[in-house]
Amino acid sequence: MAKTNSGKNNPVIEELRSIYEAMSAAGVAELEVRAGVGIVKVRRATVRAPQPQQAAVAAHGAGAPAAAAAPAAPPVGDPVVSPINGVFYRSPSPSSPPFVNAGDIVSAGATLCIVEAMKVMNEIKAERRCKVLSILPENGDPVTSGTTLFLVETL
Repeated sequence: MAKTNSGKNNPVIEELRSIYEAMSAAGVAELEVRAGVGIVKVRRATVRAPQPQQAAVAAHGAGAPAAAAAPAAPPVGDPVVSPINGVFYRSPSPSSPPFVNAGDIVSAGATLCIVEAMKVMNEIKAERRCKVLSILPENGDPVTSGTTLFLVETL
């Protein structure tokens, strides 16, 4: 039977564990560190959002009456997701205008964005005529396969 290392004597594992504990204490959900060509991303498995009543009390002070918080509405529109891991770009170059903006109506086959993966620029195209309702990642954000990039309304 293979012997597993629990990380007790591994300084890298201990450092990551320390970072994770500090993130938990501070309520930070995700941390990404880039050094040279290396990237380390630490993401906590579960992050609890404050309950609506607790959030209202915190916002208004402990002595103030809390208004009933409305439940968050689900996102409206059909998602356009990234098929690959990479970096999201709204335009073909930093000096070029974005392919699309929120509110634009695009035809089937129109380029919505680029996801760069391993120095390859992959165009993400509209599958059908649609209206772009919202653009979720910021330009230059890392995205993973399955990340929702846009919410669109099919026309």
